[in-house]
Amino acid sequence: MSTTTTAPAGWYPNPLDAATQRWWDGVSWTEHVSPELPTVQKTVEATAPEPTPVTETARATLPSFDTLPAAGASYVPQEESLVPAIPSVPWAQTGASRGGAAYPGTGYARIGSPGSPYQGTPASWSTTVQSPNTVWIWLLAFGPYISAVAIGVAQGVLLGIGMAAVGGGSPPAALGFLGLVIGMVPVWVFAGLDIRSLRQRGYQTASILFMLLVPPLVYFAARARKLKRDGVRSRGPEIAFLIVVAVYIGTAIIGAIIGGAMLAPLL
Repeated sequence: MSTTTTAPAGWYPNPLDAATQRWWDGVSWTEHVSPELPTVQKTVEATAPEPTPVTETARATLPSFDTLPAAGASYVPQEESLVPAIPSVPWAQTGASRGGAAYPGTGYARIGSPGSPYQGTPASWSTTVQSPNTVWIWLLAFGPYISAVAIGVAQGVLLGIGMAAVGGGSPPAALGFLGLVIGMVPVWVFAGLDIRSLRQRGYQTASILFMLLVPPLVYFAARARKLKRDGVRSRGPEIAFLIVVAVYIGTAIIGAIIGGAMLAPLL
């Protein structure tokens, strides 16, 4: 039974040029070539060891020179694929896409679909994050005072019309309630416009039905929760609203105390 052995790495006679030696790395021929009997080597590759004597056993076990690469062969590196960076938010909510074909009823549009702000190539997309502090949420933060003025004006006008209609008598109580409802219209309008602006900026929005519960306190809470899911906060209007509510309640309490003190002597 015969066993084929491979010569160890070293310098061996070059099969292509008898006047030189070629480096065998233990597996295949390399490109390192040296004169047959070198005296001084001015330039030696860092990875090529010094030539060693060739033994008869090693000569007998050298493989064929067919393992060398063909003449003229060259290495062609592959081109790297340059992929533009994609924004971290692949979906954008827009008013135009709400109920559209992309995601019916969700208010979300797929990138490149009609109504999506992400059109064209990724390189052309805007990376500017718009603030969730719309002008409408700032107006809504001062909603208690705006509503108080609107309710006062609406009730004054309606009660004046009612008194004139009954000839100076007591106007119907329904007119006072109607004035209250009309006075709440501005804050509802501000909330609706705020929702619209947020959708155009790609944010999740709270339902305007939250305005039915202690308006606009519950709407502010639901709005903050939605924006938190998008990784943003709207602290400015929220803090302003809390300050306005505190001042409004404090003013009402002080007014009630002063009014009670003034009416006490008359009772």
